[in-house]
Amino acid sequence: MYGDLSLWDADPAERERFMRRFGILYQQGALWSSMTLAENVALPLQLYTKMNAAQIRDLVSLENGPGGTCGFR
Repeated sequence: MYGDLSLWDADPAERERFMRRFGILYQQGALWSSMTLAENVALPLQLYTKMNAAQIRDLVSLENGPGGTCGFR
């Protein structure tokens, strides 16, 4: 249960809508080693949103701080 929603009882479409509201947590090296950090962050945005490349790049840059700690290569 999460609030009043049972993930066990929810139909697949409802479960999918619910799960898309959650972020992604990277831990213990759970990144694609062949990709930069920015590319790892951008991947789910490419797969699960309708954002274009420029929007994703802007969001990834924003999320990774003003110093651009993880740029695209």
